[in-house]
Amino acid sequence: MKLNMLSTKIRLSNIRIVARISILSLFLLASSAGAYPPPAILKTNGNELTSGIETNCWKEENQTSGICTD
Repeated sequence: MKLNMLSTKIRLSNIRIVARISILSLFLLASSAGAYPPPAILKTNGNELTSGIETNCWKEENQTSGICTD
């Protein structure tokens, strides 16, 4: 009887650990989805310039593919 209770407690403990890891993983994935850094703001002499996120691509002449960055 004691062995059966111990086995049940171990299974419940394992289920709790897996559930916590799963919830934490979902939380981390959801919080990082679409996460971009905030824009940089340059202020000089009362003027502001705000940066943006864009894609830049380069390719050599007569080539069909190139290198792109975000």
